[in-house]
Amino acid sequence: MANLLALNSKYSYFNKLIAALNQAVKEQIIPSNPAYMVEPFPQDETQREFLTLDELTNFHEYTLHSRDT
Repeated sequence: MANLLALNSKYSYFNKLIAALNQAVKEQIIPSNPAYMVEPFPQDETQREFLTLDELTNFHEYTLHSRDT
């Protein structure tokens, strides 16, 4: 079966589930968080690319001129 979710998506969703279950424990809906019995997904390394100063300048100029039309 193909892996349909990226590793960082699994990491993020699992942490949201833990937070929801922690809230349920806090509100005494469940006695303990069962997610702590499961090994969490690791977070994958990400490589971010940032715009250069020229790209930012061009974008800014474009947005200024596109408002005029």
